[in-house]
Amino acid sequence: MLEGYSSPQEACAPQIECGAGGTTSVPNDLLAALGSEIQAYRRLLVLTTRERDALRRGDLAEVAAVVRDKGSLMHSLAEQETTRSYLTADLATAVGLPTEASLQDLIGHVDEPHAQGLRVMRQECLALVDQLQLLNRGNCGLIQTRLDRIDATLDFLSRSAIESDGHYTPHGNSTTPSHTGHVLNWQI
Repeated sequence: MLEGYSSPQEACAPQIECGAGGTTSVPNDLLAALGSEIQAYRRLLVLTTRERDALRRGDLAEVAAVVRDKGSLMHSLAEQETTRSYLTADLATAVGLPTEASLQDLIGHVDEPHAQGLRVMRQECLALVDQLQLLNRGNCGLIQTRLDRIDATLDFLSRSAIESDGHYTPHGNSTTPSHTGHVLNWQI
C-alpha cells in the first residue's frame, strides 16, 4: 500500500484545491457523472424530437415506441441524478459547505479548472432541460389538439345521430335501431 493512502484508488484520485487553500481528495467522479447526465439529456432530447415528429405524422406506433424508450431512459437518468446528488454532497462536505449545496455554490470553492468544468456542465444541463421543456410543451399541445379533434368528431357524430332520430353505426347514420344497443362503437 502507498504510504498515507488507504487504497491505490485513493492514491490516484485527483486532488481538488479548496477555496481556503487546502486540498481534499475528491475524485473527478462528479464531473464524470455530470457528463453522463448530459449525454442522457441529449438522448432524451433526440427521443422527444422523434416523439414530436411521430405526433405530427399521427404515427401512434412510433409514439408508443418512443414513449417506451423515454421511460427506460428516464429510469437511467433518475439513477444518474441520484449518483450526482451524492457526489455533490460529498464534494460540498469536503470543501466545508452543507451537503445541500448546489453546483453553483460549489463553483466558488474548488480550484479553477474544476470550477470551469462545473460551470460549463451546469450551463449545458440547464440549456438541455430548457430545450426539453419547450419540446414537451409543444408535444403536449399536439396531443391536446388531436384529443380535441377526436372529441369534436365524437360530439358531432353523437349530435347528428340524435338530431336525425337515428343511430350512428360503423356504416354511418342509420334510422333503423342498432342491434348492439349502443350509439357508438367505442373500439375504434
